[in-house]
Amino acid sequence: MIIPKIKICGITSKQDAEIAVAKGADTLGFVSNSVATGPANVNPRKVSVIISEAGISKPVFLLTGHIHANDIIIETKISNCNYIQMVKPLKNLDEYKRLYQEAKKLSFTLIQVIQVSGKTLALNTANRICEWVDGYLFDSGNTQKHCYGGTGRTHDWGIDVEIAQQFYKKIIILAGGLNASNVQHAINIVRPNWIDVYTGVRNQNGFIDEILLVHFIETVHAVKD
Repeated sequence: MIIPKIKICGITSKQDAEIAVAKGADTLGFVSNSVATGPANVNPRKVSVIISEAGISKPVFLLTGHIHANDIIIETKISNCNYIQMVKPLKNLDEYKRLYQEAKKLSFTLIQVIQVSGKTLALNTANRICEWVDGYLFDSGNTQKHCYGGTGRTHDWGIDVEIAQQFYKKIIILAGGLNASNVQHAINIVRPNWIDVYTGVRNQNGFIDEILLVHFIETVHAVKD
């Protein structure tokens, strides 16, 4: 089995970024303040500063809440990230097409979050936009309730498997309630390219816990069929 890469999401400071990278994270995720207000949200200009000051050369994700291509491109350029993670569906297919065409010119990778609350909706979403994204991230939020992640809850990984098998050429990222106790089982079921973790490596105050972080990363690296 190919060990999935590890993305630590919700980075808000240079210290967080340096800790995550030093402990073995393959990539980092920054939640733009276009998503919603919350403790993990960061202004894109601050994201750029953190990336520069921490000397990060790895792939870096910007989670955006914008639904128009132009807004997303502007925000991503400001942040200096190179992966765009869209937590909301865009306004329409024309916006997806416009974003995809512009992203390819700028060497940005497009990942659409799919909040897995049911099989039919998740499959329909993946099918509808498959031409205009590079991959999918499966999470446990609820778009209708404006909940875009960080729930600490898992979802039906069987739905993820169906979508991943249908779109096997896409980047597949698994998120939602992952921690050291369940991540190996999740990997064996879904077989994603990336694992995304937020609550599973943080303490009760929402800060990165180095012990939890190291344990999580070591557990992922030790996965077997």
